[in-house]
Amino acid sequence: MKKYINRTLPLFLLSAAAMAQTVTLVQDGAAFTNGMAPGSVFVVRGTGLSPAGFVAANAPAYPTTLNNVKVTLTAVDGGAVVTALMAHAYNIGGVNQLAAVLPSGAAVGLYDLRVQNGTTTSPAFRTSVVARKPGIVTASSDGTGPAQATLDGKLILQRTSNVGQLGEFTTRSAHPGERVDLWGTGLGADLASDTGGTSGDQTAVGVIRVLVNGAEVTPLYAGRAQGFPGLDQIAFTLPAATATNCAVLIQVRAGVVFSNPVTIATSADDACPATETIRINEVESNGGTPGDWVELYNPGPAAVTLTGWGFKDNDDTHAMYVLPTTVVPAGGYKMLDEADFGFGLGAADSARLFRPDGTLADSYSWTAHANTTYGRCPNSSGALTTTTSSTKAAANDCGIPVRINEVESNGGTPGDWVELINNGSATLDLSGFAFRDNDDTHNYVLPTGSTLAPGAYLMLEEATFGFGLGAADSARLYDTTGVAVDSYAWTAHAANTYGRCPNGSGNFGDTSASTKSASNLCEGQVVTTYAAWPGGTAIQTADNTAVFGGNLSGLAYEGTGSSAVIWGARNGPGAIFRLVPNGSLWVPDAANGWGTAKLLRYPDGTGDPDAEGVTFAGTGSGAGLFVSTERNNAANSLSKNAILRFDPAAAGTTLTATHEWNLTADLPVVGPNLGIEGITWIPDSFLVSKGFIDEAKGRAYNPADYANHGTGIFFVGVEANGNIYGYALDQAGTNFTRIATISTGYTGVMDLAFDRELNDLWAVCDDTCQGRSAVLRVESGKFTVARRFERPTGMPNLNNEGFTFAPVSQCNGTTRPVFWADDAETDGHAIRTGTLNCSVP
Repeated sequence: MKKYINRTLPLFLLSAAAMAQTVTLVQDGAAFTNGMAPGSVFVVRGTGLSPAGFVAANAPAYPTTLNNVKVTLTAVDGGAVVTALMAHAYNIGGVNQLAAVLPSGAAVGLYDLRVQNGTTTSPAFRTSVVARKPGIVTASSDGTGPAQATLDGKLILQRTSNVGQLGEFTTRSAHPGERVDLWGTGLGADLASDTGGTSGDQTAVGVIRVLVNGAEVTPLYAGRAQGFPGLDQIAFTLPAATATNCAVLIQVRAGVVFSNPVTIATSADDACPATETIRINEVESNGGTPGDWVELYNPGPAAVTLTGWGFKDNDDTHAMYVLPTTVVPAGGYKMLDEADFGFGLGAADSARLFRPDGTLADSYSWTAHANTTYGRCPNSSGALTTTTSSTKAAANDCGIPVRINEVESNGGTPGDWVELINNGSATLDLSGFAFRDNDDTHNYVLPTGSTLAPGAYLMLEEATFGFGLGAADSARLYDTTGVAVDSYAWTAHAANTYGRCPNGSGNFGDTSASTKSASNLCEGQVVTTYAAWPGGTAIQTADNTAVFGGNLSGLAYEGTGSSAVIWGARNGPGAIFRLVPNGSLWVPDAANGWGTAKLLRYPDGTGDPDAEGVTFAGTGSGAGLFVSTERNNAANSLSKNAILRFDPAAAGTTLTATHEWNLTADLPVVGPNLGIEGITWIPDSFLVSKGFIDEAKGRAYNPADYANHGTGIFFVGVEANGNIYGYALDQAGTNFTRIATISTGYTGVMDLAFDRELNDLWAVCDDTCQGRSAVLRVESGKFTVARRFERPTGMPNLNNEGFTFAPVSQCNGTTRPVFWADDAETDGHAIRTGTLNCSVP
């Protein structure tokens, strides 16, 4: 391998440059784009930079002067001068290029680069140094096309024949499951490498991943190649599910920075099949127009006919959507809409495209909804990442991901304002960006330190930018070079504000209400008001430090006084806690094996149920504890929404479920960590007295319709959509019937609690909804939201996934205790307590 690398490393890499007596270009030595990372190879191009001929240094002893040529970089902010390590100097036939290694000690920032050739020095050329800038060397030596990847001493090239020869190297395609080594530069500083050593694997510290057709793979090794300063080696196992064709797309990611896209050839038998040019190009998973969708793109030179191709998400129980015969022209798009494929895409899901023979042609997986969409950047060829805006059936928007999101031009609070949003996945530095209205003399420059986190808002206030916005005016945003980033113009004041609908990515229109520093309320959306918390403002911790180990979720209060118990569900590892009062604190019961927690198992004694909520039926837990779960932690990539019944009186430190009701097929498809959260039980007597409507029967609820269901209905809340679902459970078996679907208006429901004395159903959201809660009551036979409340002012915006309260009999004056469970166990505490009014809120 060293012989091969030694022959090719000096070719970092040669191409003709514009003729001028100066430096014309400074780029990294693999992808050939502007800028470089410490410890990486870079190239300098121009004219008059070195004597005629070609001189190469031998690795690893690269000198600071080669053939009387030296390259220095002076930090613009006044830092020390950095002298590069010279790899080669080439000046033949009008092509003049230098290759060098930037020492690993170079700081990030702007530099003026100069080339000293003998006694003359070139004018300064401004360049930048960034922490990491991965680049992959390609066979064409220009940063594009097939990679110079190696496999078992063989060079992998894009080939359509079985095997070939390149010098003394036999070439063939890679087989799924084999180790592939990529070669490049730019993974970041490594002081040991500058003299030919290596600090070893940088995968963890650099957050380095290999993307194979968009699917991320953790490398076996990613770091410097021993003996070759600046040369990176990224070794990975080609996934078994990789599509076999002559141009599998490969990229390397270091944190949020992506390399140049390259290709390798793959096959099962050394003959790679013809390249499939159809790619998944953009994905909308969070309700687009008119619903979720997937965009396919044909980057090839000829039209492609799709006959019998199929599409699925990550759920193999969904029937394959078979595309109708469709001709996609070269450079054309084909849309797959939710109405066509018949299922929604979740916050944690996949888009998979299959050939007619059932093999996987392309796929993309994600773990959360994008603020906009996921799309290939650059369009058609890059890795899928968060786009700047949604571009259905059009080229992806891969620009700076900041957008003007909402505009108040008619005197807001305290004056006119413009709201910016970051649609990207990384924090943006907007220092030096400029804001203007329709008058170019009005120019406000954002100050140093103006940053914007992903999904966050930045307010530009009239008092800050120094001019008002008129009835006919514009809002315009420019980058530091004066290039327009975004703009919106209007001819009259809005009734409320002008805002993008959907929030962040849609077109501008009149909003339903002003939502400064919050998600836009679009036409038709309900304006909600939140009352102050109906209880005390003070909050205090109610547990000892580090009792639960994190992940405490649902709560349920049982009993009164000194005999009271709080049941707590922990989602990982799945467990139940029995907590009893000890002064002002609640501690694990020391008796009957409850000293820490009792681990949970499915009825067959296996698995690790992800316990999210807990409740009991009837008068107490003697009839069993009912736990809501959204997956089996032992197979945590799959949804498994279920209710499990446990006997809390069972001996031992592990509880095996006596019953399981698997609701997965009855509920909407959601991500494996976005399913059932809260659970509560409501007695038949109350439901009948309120004329509750049974959706399954289309008439008033009649308990006699459901044999063996006990004396009440179980209600569960789903995180992904904020809905509540009511079920009659056949407790003699595993059958169930859904009798209610209830909307809370929240993006997610984290716990439910029914007040059996005041007859209120509480639905609680976590920090994604600022810790707000709602009370639902039966009106005209259905549960509807009656009141909405802010969290107590003394409660931080925590990841509170559990909620319960003491009965009215525990009232001290006009209030009673109320409890929340923080899944994140902030500051070592999971349980916090406050007060709730004893009257109907």
